[in-house]
Amino acid sequence: MRLIFLQNFIDVLRGKKVYAKFLKKKYDAVFSLGNNCETCIRLRDDFLGADFESFLFNWTAILDRDKFIELLGTGGKKLLCDNFEYTNSNDMLYAKYFKIGIHSRYKKEELADNLKLQKEAVDEIKSRLNHLAEKTEILFNSNKSILFVAKVLHKDFEDDCNYIKNLYNIILKNITYSDKRNFKLLCIVQKYDYDDKKFKKLCLKFKNFQKNRLEIKRVKKFANLGMKKGDRYGWVKILKKEIFV
Repeated sequence: MRLIFLQNFIDVLRGKKVYAKFLKKKYDAVFSLGNNCETCIRLRDDFLGADFESFLFNWTAILDRDKFIELLGTGGKKLLCDNFEYTNSNDMLYAKYFKIGIHSRYKKEELADNLKLQKEAVDEIKSRLNHLAEKTEILFNSNKSILFVAKVLHKDFEDDCNYIKNLYNIILKNITYSDKRNFKLLCIVQKYDYDDKKFKKLCLKFKNFQKNRLEIKRVKKFANLGMKKGDRYGWVKILKKEIFV
């Protein structure tokens, strides 16, 4: 039995299997609050596999978290009214006001200098966002249990604290809340920004919050844009404990 468990664990680390195949989940849905695609890649590739569901902010790059908080405060639907532009930097189109990048269905090489295809890409993105916004609204108004996961890029200590508090308060505002409804906000920071002393100080800021509603965890380092050099094992260790019984 121990050898089977060890082999399964090795297969998960190698990307051959996901944890959802072996363990019972604590939550009906896992909802990504960014900051970029690393959160969703860790959730999908290591844990949920085919059980991973797309919601409004899964595959986005959040460039301005103050604007993101503003958007969340509206339930996210105002993103559909934003103007999107192509910047020739990658395959993303960017919302001008809310500063959020959305992956296109087209390749960078196809979009470059092709205004017609860029317009088609914007239309497809808005159609997709409309579907995901409706799906997100249904989830928030249901009685389903939700784990919210946010990757918190460091600005400064107080700003990070305010951002986490704002995320928590907006979740309470947006979901149909009752004391019996199971939900939790899991915020991930990196040791590169938060050494032991600073991380302890951060956690103490939220000591009066219910631990079953808000938790702050730490990985050694986030991955770069190419998903290289990140602390995959750190994510695996945290998410395994938070997602599964």
